[in-house]
Amino acid sequence: MKSIGSCCLGNFCDIRRFHSTAHQYSWFTADIFHFKHNHLFNSLDNDILLEILRAMKADHILEVILYGNEKGVKAIPIEIIHDSIYGRQYLYCFDIERAHPTVIRLDRISKALDLRELTKDEKNKKTSLAGYSDSCWCTSGADDNLSEIVVEFRFDEQNEKYILGRIQAEGHGGAIKRLDEGLYEYRIKLRDPDEMIPWIRSFGERAKVISSEKKTEEKIAVEWKKALAKYDSL
Repeated sequence: MKSIGSCCLGNFCDIRRFHSTAHQYSWFTADIFHFKHNHLFNSLDNDILLEILRAMKADHILEVILYGNEKGVKAIPIEIIHDSIYGRQYLYCFDIERAHPTVIRLDRISKALDLRELTKDEKNKKTSLAGYSDSCWCTSGADDNLSEIVVEFRFDEQNEKYILGRIQAEGHGGAIKRLDEGLYEYRIKLRDPDEMIPWIRSFGERAKVISSEKKTEEKIAVEWKKALAKYDSL
């Protein structure tokens, strides 16, 4: 998910003042600031986010300093990832000293210092690593290898049309194929299919992993067995 959407702290304060004042007027409606996923706490990271975005636009190298660690990470900033469900923001970058891509949560960064302009080779490296999140379900590690997962969905198409809508809206562009009445196959290649487990579980008995190169179905089975074990005494 590559969205960079959060208001600055100053604007957030203005919103609060407006919200409290607006109740005095008849034109105010209760849902004027209604959001499905409201993550205003990201405003606290906007100063860091701004420095990162500036460096990305200018093709500069950053020194990223984490809380509790005085030694900074010299990195090529490549992409900002915003998790619209849990609200976390991440920096996908190339660690120059380790010569390896990495993902850093923005709320763990205390400072982002602009060091210098990228060299020609570094610009080529940045270009080659673009589009990282296109193959991620969330923010999986910087593994270049993609693994395929196939999920079978069974549901009542007459009374549960919303299930197909969810798959289409939340499926990250995976291939959806209708096999029969109320039977669909969903297929996608990701860096880490195991990140899909909470999403798959949210469909209950309607979703079943048919195949996964990382044996995701076995991990789901183990988790379900552990959950059932907690109810043995009932």
